[in-house]
Amino acid sequence: MSWLALLPAALLAALLLFGLGVPVLLAAGIRGFPVAALAPATSLTIIAVTAILTTPLGLPWTWIAPAVVTLLLTVALWFVVRRWGLLRRFDGVLGARTPDRWLGMDSLWTLVSFVVAALLMTRHFVRIFGRPDAISQTYDNIFHLSATRYIVDTNNASTLTLSAMSAGPGESTLYPAAFHDTVSLVLRAMPESLPLAMNGVLYVIVALVWPLACIFFVRSVMAPKAATLVAAGILSASFTAFPIGLLDFGVLYPNLLGLALLPAALGLVVQLMGLATVPRFTLGEVLFLGLVTVPGMLLSHPNVFMTLCLMVIPFVVTRLYRQFRAGRRGEIPWRTAAWQVAGLAAILLVILALWPIVRPPASAATWPPFHTTQAALGQAILNAPMENTPAWFVSVLMCIGAWAALVHKRAWLFWSWAGVTLLWVIIASFGMSPLRMFLTGIWYNDSHRYAAFLVFISLPLATLGFGWLQRALDMVWAGLARRWGRPSARAHLAVSRLIGVGLLGVLLVMTQPANYLDRAVERAAAQYVLDDDSLVVDADEMKLLERLREHVPDGAVVATEPGNGSSLAYALTGVKTTTRHILYMPSPPLRIVNARLDTAGIDPTVCPAVRELGITHVLDFRYPVGRFQRIRDAGFSDLAWMPGFRLVDSEGDAALYEVTACG
Repeated sequence: MSWLALLPAALLAALLLFGLGVPVLLAAGIRGFPVAALAPATSLTIIAVTAILTTPLGLPWTWIAPAVVTLLLTVALWFVVRRWGLLRRFDGVLGARTPDRWLGMDSLWTLVSFVVAALLMTRHFVRIFGRPDAISQTYDNIFHLSATRYIVDTNNASTLTLSAMSAGPGESTLYPAAFHDTVSLVLRAMPESLPLAMNGVLYVIVALVWPLACIFFVRSVMAPKAATLVAAGILSASFTAFPIGLLDFGVLYPNLLGLALLPAALGLVVQLMGLATVPRFTLGEVLFLGLVTVPGMLLSHPNVFMTLCLMVIPFVVTRLYRQFRAGRRGEIPWRTAAWQVAGLAAILLVILALWPIVRPPASAATWPPFHTTQAALGQAILNAPMENTPAWFVSVLMCIGAWAALVHKRAWLFWSWAGVTLLWVIIASFGMSPLRMFLTGIWYNDSHRYAAFLVFISLPLATLGFGWLQRALDMVWAGLARRWGRPSARAHLAVSRLIGVGLLGVLLVMTQPANYLDRAVERAAAQYVLDDDSLVVDADEMKLLERLREHVPDGAVVATEPGNGSSLAYALTGVKTTTRHILYMPSPPLRIVNARLDTAGIDPTVCPAVRELGITHVLDFRYPVGRFQRIRDAGFSDLAWMPGFRLVDSEGDAALYEVTACG
């Protein structure tokens, strides 16, 4: 299959993730690059919140619902901004503002940075997936694919009720559905292939949303210089832990989506705390942008929001200290300082209050440590978590950037990295204890999941290190030039640009073809291979699933086992099945089927359960070592030679039987 087959899904995904947010931001008066960088988070907020509203109202989950909400928001904001100018108030509170422009050298180099990053991430994506309709052969992907199909079939797209797909009656719990909501809308527009729809969304997240968010964060931390901006784009594609790591492990697509938005949220907090080198927004605009972007991130996965809280603690503390000092010195009225200090302290108290609340149950946070303390710390410094190969050049730049942050009034960025690294050491190397549960239970005590967070502060630090190295070489050149005579300003500028281009070339060569990236990409790619040894659905089973609709009538139910690839029959074909995920709550008749289906021809207690569930066929897939259920359900073990079953189709060891025992 040609990669052009992914183009329609990718275009639809881009239309969703940018087309909904852009008009809202423009109506609010936001201009320039922030519109592109913040549109995905805004769009996701609209999608996820609308999904929560449509379910209890009984409205169909289609493109119409988020489109109508977008239209209403856009019109309302246009009137609010144009007539009352609410978002323009408190201008200057965060510093002398330099609004973004659509045209200009900053915009040009930002575009170059984005294009470079998008191309590099596209290369990674193609190498990992191998083909446009590949699926991740991992535990969690059974749920992600099935949940998306379930949304399309039931119109139940709400975060509050999506888990009903695999829960027992009345046992549905909250499950963040923003990712599945987005994929389901793409699937509605092109229902012929769920894998293509999902991969189109994943491509847009990895190659478009992620680089834009990274560049936005870097532009908030430091002045937008040409070479530095391009370096930020290259660096966004130069880490193994994210996004490559989350395309590999899990697979954790909801986390992937939320974390791809996280740098944009971090950039907004930098602006809000008055720490930005170039302030871009008024206070009203920053608060509005937080209101329309953070919910989308939260509904992608709540632990992404708590990751944001962790990383911004040094930002808030720095602003609190500066305002306290300014009030004490009389630089601002003491009453103003008191209110601001109180507000900032309240933010810290809210984070502390949320810490023990916004987390999974302790029973789900049982991942053990994987490393020694020394190894975990070394992996953080070398950007090689979970035994990845060290990213030497990136790590050198990061260390230079950490030093530059400490000595050039950006210590808050270093302390954010230190805080993230401290919790990484705890989650990766400390034994199970109440302290570890309190500090890192938010992330299931899962080192694989948490490893991705190391990238988010390392990236701006490495970019800062790149900028410092460029300036240092400029100074060396200037010193040598003064020894040899006084070069013209034009010659000095030309050499400075050559230094920047040369450093970018070195960065590109030391990262993209490097062994550490190749190994990470190859390891992730192994999860998407379809062959005889695939973990969830092997090549023979996939061929049989592709023919399933030829044999199973509409409305009929196929009996499947949760621990093998047959549970993906529902997601990939739309045929109704008895199981849709490995973790599920079986009903009483399903318990009978799982335990004694193969005896339907001789046990009179089985057929009533079969008829109640509407079962007409059964899929019999293999159970090699490595599947997710160590002992297969007894009711599926002897189908080939028990009476009451007729072989309808087979491919290799995979077979489809019709249940004839029950009439």
